[in-house]
Amino acid sequence: MAVDPTHVKQNDPRLKLKQSDVDFARERQAALRTHFGFSDFHPGQAAALDGLQHGRDVLAVLPTGSGKTLVYELATYLLNRPCLVVSPLLSLMQDQVGRLNQRGERRAVAINSMMTPPERMQALQRLDQFRFIFTSPEMLLNNDVIQALRRLQIGLLVIDEAHCISTWGPDFRPAYRSLGTVREALGEPLTLAVTATADHQVQTDIEKVLQLSANHAVVRQSVDRTNIFLNVMRFTSRKQKNEALLTLVESSKKPGIIYFSSKKQADEWAQRFQVAGINAASYHAGLEATTRFSVQQQFMLDRLQVVCATSAFGMGIDKADIRFVIHYHMPSNLLDYVQEIGRAGRDGQQSIATLLVAPGDAQLPADLADLQLPDKATIGRVYAEHQPVLQSDPERLVGYYKEHGYGMDELIELLAKRLQSRRLALRKLMQYIDEPDCLRKNLLAAFDESAPSHDDHCCANSATTMTLSSLDLADDEPRVNLQLPDWQTQMRQLFSEKFIN
Repeated sequence: MAVDPTHVKQNDPRLKLKQSDVDFARERQAALRTHFGFSDFHPGQAAALDGLQHGRDVLAVLPTGSGKTLVYELATYLLNRPCLVVSPLLSLMQDQVGRLNQRGERRAVAINSMMTPPERMQALQRLDQFRFIFTSPEMLLNNDVIQALRRLQIGLLVIDEAHCISTWGPDFRPAYRSLGTVREALGEPLTLAVTATADHQVQTDIEKVLQLSANHAVVRQSVDRTNIFLNVMRFTSRKQKNEALLTLVESSKKPGIIYFSSKKQADEWAQRFQVAGINAASYHAGLEATTRFSVQQQFMLDRLQVVCATSAFGMGIDKADIRFVIHYHMPSNLLDYVQEIGRAGRDGQQSIATLLVAPGDAQLPADLADLQLPDKATIGRVYAEHQPVLQSDPERLVGYYKEHGYGMDELIELLAKRLQSRRLALRKLMQYIDEPDCLRKNLLAAFDESAPSHDDHCCANSATTMTLSSLDLADDEPRVNLQLPDWQTQMRQLFSEKFIN
């Protein structure tokens, strides 16, 4: 005769667990210790894994630093079938493969445009030898790649930085809009979409484009990072703003990232910081891939104190001790802003996010919202020509939609809605900048979250003045004038120490 355990209360929720739930929990806990040496999961990780173990697609919205990568890596070991990771950046793919290699996982490969055609063909022929396969949305439009993947029977499809489906897909990298078709071509494998930020609209876009199963699970943790002090600094002139930036960086604990919308200004400020004795470098899409790689690795190895970057830098950067993120130029929306400031303080220690604002700053993102989209003349020209020559990014965007069956009027309407959405997002950012009460409350409201009570470590508002000393973020280290060697010398130094990516 069965007897209820006396040490468990009758209403204990554990009594309602199915045996499979208990088995799954034990299995993932054992795998966590075996493969990663950890004993506990971060919030959200176990819930995401549980959904995958039960065969459900999962959308996991977990804040920066919460271990989204561990979720799909551990799920792959549990499923014991190949994992395909769709990644937005070449540097991010290489970094992910490098980290797996360093941990002893050699069955990882990145299929991307850095490969020569023979190298790619050889990798595709050997694809069954790999456990983790990284690639881009654009590469998945290649029939040879799709056919090679179909022969594998992918066990887990991962869309890393899944918010790109919504933020980049419509007008920057339309291949993201084809991921649902790709998923279907691969036999609708179990799918995990991971991102640090997703408001209601972004979540809807991800679910719609990927055509996730009706019973898919959504695992969401708060985007709030309470250890990041939120700060907006207003100036009456560009000169005043420039002087404040130099002073702020000189006096702040490092390392840190400064974001610019201009590649030229990122270069100029990196040089200016070097002259001031701060070990700095620039990072943007205009640099050679080897230079970008060198800058990224030196930052990771603490050989750089400051990186002056465009938005191309930071996605997937696994550096825990970034003390500040400064925006010299305004981002275009709060979603991007939360993504970028989330790179600070991943170790849980006090950090700061500062947005510098001078007269006329709002005009740049407003202009970019208009200029980056193709006009009606470009759309008409591409649709009128039988085999148009697509040289510019707007022309290639129109060419993609034309090739995928969009009518000209349909595309014009889609892009008009996109422009309206961009302008609305910029207005929300301006409301955040102009917030007199609590910046954190305003920021979290955009993600349908409530803010904790305001205190002196929350944000700078009309009643709270930010001081680096009060936050224990003042830099007391003496500086020496250091000039960075050229990138060829940096690369030799890196590889002489047998750094393996």
